[in-house]
Amino acid sequence: MIFEQSYYNNLGSDSNNIERNDVSLIPNCVGVCVLPNNFDSASRGRHDYYLQYLANGEMEVRTENGIEIMRPGQVILYYPHTIYHYSGRKFGKESEKLTTDKIVYYWVHFTGADAGRIVSECGIPDRKIITVSDGWSLKMNYEGLFSDFTYRDSLFEMSTCSKIMSMLVEVGRYVKGIGNRGIDKRIGSALGYIHSHFGEDISIDKMAEMSDMSVSRFRALFRNQTGMSPKEYLTSLRISRAQMLIEQNIQTLKDISETVGYRDQLYFSRVFSEKTGMSPSEYKKKVSVIL
Repeated sequence: MIFEQSYYNNLGSDSNNIERNDVSLIPNCVGVCVLPNNFDSASRGRHDYYLQYLANGEMEVRTENGIEIMRPGQVILYYPHTIYHYSGRKFGKESEKLTTDKIVYYWVHFTGADAGRIVSECGIPDRKIITVSDGWSLKMNYEGLFSDFTYRDSLFEMSTCSKIMSMLVEVGRYVKGIGNRGIDKRIGSALGYIHSHFGEDISIDKMAEMSDMSVSRFRALFRNQTGMSPKEYLTSLRISRAQMLIEQNIQTLKDISETVGYRDQLYFSRVFSEKTGMSPSEYKKKVSVIL
């Protein structure tokens, strides 16, 4: 289950809608939206760049080519001072929704002295829908940005810069027709599935079947591509997500356990301890002291 989140460099009415030239590349704000399918959003444009990745549902979007449908696995970049408008229903038609699903999209507003040059070198156009396959690595970078904003340590600017750069490079590869050649498409699809359903019961047999491979072949190729077994990868993802949720201090440890896919809280605590060297409650005390 994906929860709505938002993080801001500065808490203020206009302080997160700025152009900066004192750093190379930096996010003004970042988050994930979970919206009903009848929402409507529009803006006359901001001073920064706006990269949006759609994870679930469908949206009607005004692009450089007119009105188009944006679907899961697609991104769009809005340049500074660009008017944008997107909706979960057909524009001007209150009753005509595009999907019965909730709309889930990840977003980041970024700026910096090198932002324009990097976007240009990656060849990413203004207001054009781009398909990026499963987008699992994009989601990982978005999640990484969430973590950066949570900790705000001395390497915040460097860490967030590297993640935004990675996201732009990935999108640029799809624009240029290169795609993500570093990973087998079947494993990429499996990773996308894991990142979207890690809170559910995930069967390795089912993923192998979805990838049209035997279980043994799937395990071997997965390890070759990621350096981990499917189970190790899923466990690492769940514990990383649990750490982030604990840091946010919104849910109880029991709820966090269930959110990341562990119905048995004692088992969750044991796995968490094996991965981090401390129990969830100990980790919670540690981060509360840091914050």
